[in-house]
Amino acid sequence: MFTEEKGSDMTGKGRGIILILFLLFFSMHLGAKENVLNETTKILKNEKLSSQKKKELIQKYFSKIKFQDIIFTGEELAKEMGDNWYKDDAYAQIMGVIIYEYSKIHELDFNVILNEIKNEKRPIAWRELMIRTGSEKIKEKKVSDSLTKEYFYTVRRIVQNNKIDPNAMVFIINVFAECILENDNVSENLDILKKIIENSEENEMVIISGIRNIRNIVKRVVINNPEEEQKIEAFLLETFKNRKKYRENIQVELAEALLYTFNNQKILPQLEEMRKEIKDKILKLKIEELIKNLSLTQIK
Repeated sequence: MFTEEKGSDMTGKGRGIILILFLLFFSMHLGAKENVLNETTKILKNEKLSSQKKKELIQKYFSKIKFQDIIFTGEELAKEMGDNWYKDDAYAQIMGVIIYEYSKIHELDFNVILNEIKNEKRPIAWRELMIRTGSEKIKEKKVSDSLTKEYFYTVRRIVQNNKIDPNAMVFIINVFAECILENDNVSENLDILKKIIENSEENEMVIISGIRNIRNIVKRVVINNPEEEQKIEAFLLETFKNRKKYRENIQVELAEALLYTFNNQKILPQLEEMRKEIKDKILKLKIEELIKNLSLTQIK
């Protein structure tokens, strides 16, 4: 149901290397209070132990802890990393490996995952991780239809909250879009993405994520529904006509969507204007490429 997440096909050896590197670094910065990072690092740093013995001790340690210990560690790490939690996917990599080790011994209750996603008191880094974890469980076909549906509606409610950290929102929108592909109410759910795009005050990463996901949905689902496809094209065209409300990279993203997804040839005059207006060299090259492709299409 969901797009494969980065690192989900990682081998046990690869996970172990990442676990060691991340734990050794971040455990040094966390407080003295016991948490899973610190306790695991004590084992890994013990040079007197063989690799096999370390593995056995880590498994023994994880067999004793509760999920509440994982939550505490996730909250502590989120506090330590602050606004940098999303960089290089570091938080998700660290906590993802810990959850992976934990789930090899304990069965993760999907209701607990849902409650953690819904808990607005938790750091957004942790809630985003729980969305990832829920996604993986669903892909593994380990979740009932009713809980899968609740997961979808929970993610949808979060997407409608424009106060969420943009770095988390981009990923959450991607998950939401994948959910749309499996849901019957495509039109209703597309309206949520449209509202994100309509808001020119929204973070540019979030708007671009909305545009790209709508394009993907059109290619994979809406292509079989001409009426819905026309509605989406009309929406994007109207948004593009009001393009000056948006930053230049969003304007180019809209133009690419109209030409490459809908083969809309009515935007040539606006593209010519944009070529004169845009100063950024990379964006200007993209516009020139759009004009070139559009001109070739019209010749044919």
